Amino acid sequence: MNAISCKFPFVLLLSLLLAACRQAAAPQSGQEADAALLKAEVIRGPLSFRISADRDKLSISDQLTLTFSAEAPEDYKFEFPKFGAGLEPFGIVDYKTEPARVSDHKTIQYSRSYILEPFLAETYEIPAVKGIFRKQGEEGETHELETEPFAITVELPSAEDWAELDIDDESGLEPASSLISKQKQSRRRIALAVGAGLLLATALFLYFRKRRKLIESAPPIPRISRPLPPCKN
Repeated sequence: MNAISCKFPFVLLLSLLLAACRQAAAPQSGQEADAALLKAEVIRGPLSFRISADRDKLSISDQLTLTFSAEAPEDYKFEFPKFGAGLEPFGIVDYKTEPARVSDHKTIQYSRSYILEPFLAETYEIPAVKGIFRKQGEEGETHELETEPFAITVELPSAEDWAELDIDDESGLEPASSLISKQKQSRRRIALAVGAGLLLATALFLYFRKRRKLIESAPPIPRISRPLPPCKN
């Protein structure tokens, strides 16, 4: 059994414990989270497209609520970005698209919210996404509003939260080592493999070079001539 298969049960156990921690902390996290924070906004005339989050920074055991909202005159229809676009680093736990409603300014407001869970502890960049506004009627004008990228930071659990996970010490799992980015681990393994390969190639080159010099510098073996024995009649 290789090392990966040996660690798989511990990784699975950690995932289940983190999920339990998320469920237990959900009400408290919701109460402590700040009001929606505007993360990206594009306004073009009467058209607007915004992205807001309930927090800038969260623990890996928390959930993030990300809301896409738009506003346009009544003669426009709005198309949200492709489902889950730009949210690949997160797991989508749930989502909700609110019915379009008329604002006090006689414009139509659109809203879609995602509840997300992070996979790893690092700073993620939510890339630019496009909202599309289509004008109804014969003209059929189309406007694309693209947001700017923004960052969301996911941190490791605090010492108190990690202690509450009650992970067996014999598993060898630690906060920093068990939740490190897979990309960083992959880069380390590649760097180590390349370094080991270069060392091996250098050692073989020096060995064969030295051996060749020894063969070339060795004196030739003298030929020994012996008289043939006399023929017997």
